[in-house]
Parts: sequence; C-alpha cells; structure tokens
Amino acid sequence: MIQLLKKHIEDNALFTAGDRILIACSGGADSVALAHLLKESGYHIGLAHCNFQLRGTASDQEEQSADELAKLLDVPIFIKRFNTREYAEERRIGIQEAARKLRYDWFESIAKANNYSRIATAHHKDDQLETYLFHIMRGSHWSGFTGVPVLNGMVARPLLVFTKAELLTYLSDNNYTWKHDQSNDSVDYSRNKIRHEVIPKMKEIRPGFDKNVFRQIELFKEVNHLLDDFLDQLSNSLIQLTSEGLLIRIEELKEMKYKRLWLTSIARDYAFTASRVDEILSLIDSENGKAIYSASHRIIRERDMLMITPLPIELDAETYFIQQGDTELLHPIELHLKYERGKSAIEINESLAQMDADQLNFPLVLRKWKNGDRFQPLGMEGNQLLSDYFVQNKLSQIEKEATWIIESGSKIIWIVGRRIAHHVRLTEQTKKTYSLLKID
Repeated sequence: MIQLLKKHIEDNALFTAGDRILIACSGGADSVALAHLLKESGYHIGLAHCNFQLRGTASDQEEQSADELAKLLDVPIFIKRFNTREYAEERRIGIQEAARKLRYDWFESIAKANNYSRIATAHHKDDQLETYLFHIMRGSHWSGFTGVPVLNGMVARPLLVFTKAELLTYLSDNNYTWKHDQSNDSVDYSRNKIRHEVIPKMKEIRPGFDKNVFRQIELFKEVNHLLDDFLDQLSNSLIQLTSEGLLIRIEELKEMKYKRLWLTSIARDYAFTASRVDEILSLIDSENGKAIYSASHRIIRERDMLMITPLPIELDAETYFIQQGDTELLHPIELHLKYERGKSAIEINESLAQMDADQLNFPLVLRKWKNGDRFQPLGMEGNQLLSDYFVQNKLSQIEKEATWIIESGSKIIWIVGRRIAHHVRLTEQTKKTYSLLKID
C-alpha cells in the first residue's frame, strides 16, 4: 500500500521528500489512515482539526481523537472551534457550504503561517464516485465529471488511488483506531444519500458500475482539456473585452453550431450554472436592457450585444460638494477646476464643461443621477427628463449607472462628461469662465 501511495504521489508531483504537509484531520477513518500512511512514508506532517460545534459531545470527542492521534504520531496539531451555524446564518448559506469555507480558509492560513507547503485531504476513490454522480444530478459543467482534482493549489489528495474498503482494511490490519462520524450515516445530506442509497442500488443493477465510472473519469479529464482548447479558439473570434465588460456579438452567437456548449463554458466563469444556459440564450430575442443575474455578475442585452459585467456596486447615495476656491476633486471622480477672467475660447470636448461663472451658486453638488431628474440640455428649449436624454443618446445600462451630475442651486448644470445645461453656457456677456475637466 505504501508503494502504491508513493507512486501516486510521484506520478502527480504532489510532494517532495522535504515538503512539510498539513493534514486535514477529522479523527475519522480516512484522515487517520492518511496520517499513518504519510508518517510511515517518511513525510514531515502536522495535523489540523476543525471543531464545527454542530453535534455536541460527538464534535468534542472527535477533537479529542485527533489530539490523541497527534500525540501517538508525535506530530504538531492545530485545533480551532467555529461557530458554524452563526457564520452560515450571517452569510445566508448552507451549513455544509459554511463548514467547507471555514475549513479551507483556516487550513490555508495555518499552512502559510507554519511553513507547510501542502494541505493534504483524505478524499479517496469512493469520493470520486460520489462527486461524479452528484455533478450529473446537478447538471454541472463537464469539468465536474473529471472527479475530485488530485492537486488544486496547495491542496493535495494522496488517497485517490484507494477505495474506502482498502483504507479500512489497512487500519484494521495495523490495529489503528479512529472515531466514527455518525453524521456520515445520516441521509439528510445529498452526498450521504448518494453514498448509502444510490450507489448500492446502481451496483446491484450493474455490477462493476463503479469501475466503469472510474474509467470515464479518466476519459473526461482528457476530453476536458480538448474542449477547453477548442472553446478558447471560439472565444477569440466571438468575444470582445472592454472596460465595461465582456461583449458577445449576438448575430455570430446565433450562427454558432456549438453555442450551448460554448455558453456553458463562458457562464461558469461568471458564476452562472450550466442549467441557466437556456436563460442566457433567451436574451438573444429579448428587448434591449433585459438582464439575468448570478451571485457576482449579470448578462444584459445591449442592442446587438450581450454584455457580461460584475454586479453594479450599490449606487452611491452620497453627495459631494465643490467649493468656489477648489482647484481639483479626486473622489469619487477626478475633476480639475479653473476660474478665468473673460470668456474662454470654446473647446469641443465632452470631458470639459465651460460655464459662465456668474450663473453658478456655490457650493456645487456632485451626485449620481436618479429617476425624475430633469435639465435643459445646451441648445434646447425647455427641460427634459435625464432618462429620455439617455434613451435619445443611446446610453447603455452600464453607462447610465456610471453617470454623475453636477447641480448648482438645485438645477443640473452638467451631465458629467456629456452635456452642460443651456442656462450656464458661455455668451458674449460672460465676464468669468468656470471650467471643469473630467480626468479619465
């Protein structure tokens, strides 16, 4: 068993002889086997145990078991208790997701603080099988069918060549003890249902089913590389990266033979699940401005494009004041400010606002625009809604959200970077010019 472990480690470049390895140790059979195997193989190890305080005395007993294992092996151990339920409630996430995030964030901090080059977890072949079926049921991206990665950043998985039964036999043959996690027997969680109900039934229907899945996992690893290369080539001709976001040309997307496959790949990068590809495709025939959202991004229809952007930060509700003697403003946007005697030569530059200083009341107010705002654009008679002005000038949703306005005496005098108001324009009667230059 040791020789097979060493070969797996060498073939996948998991560790070198001098590496210090931090083992995620629950005190259960899998992590106890991992600790003994790596110790017997001559590696420098330490243990890290998370007490999530979810199962009362059982959690405390597992902590004690991990501590006893560290003493038996004469290796350092790090233990931390988490208020997992409170953490999950604050972030509105599930208990399992909360525990996973707490666990891996802490492991990484401990590893870096104590010079461990790898974090080893005790995932084994049975976990590969469960993960494969779990991703099928979720309709996941095809990369999910490649199973649990052998190496992911600092996290290494040395036991993926062994089954659970092989690990239990190893423990039994060597009279090693471990603490059984009774929560693994419950079918309240999806993975446990797969482990205790689905997999046994599938093995009954098709003996050797698990071996077929393991072969498919290896094939999918190669298919995954092939598809990624192919889809990257498609992306180069179909998408455009801009300061506003990622643009996808709708007409070219319509004609693409592999649009569903390609969108599945793109969507994953922006936190959209594969099951939402139909929603993305529906935007092709939707009205301008229609959008769908993930946890971190949105995809919005903008004329002949689909635009993928980060979710907009909550609109800045604050107001910022520009005093009469100010020469610059650095936040939230950068403006250079200048007084001049007489009427300046008019420049055609949307980033520059030249105004009759005598028409201004200080302090000026800088704020984000809001629905209902009105102003009189330069050269027009009468006021109009800013929202109508945006439509007439074909501003995208992103551009609208980024728009600032400046007021004087409660009247809008400049849509920053676009248009000044008619009443503050320079005329033959202008005696002093006030200029605002927006710096991009």
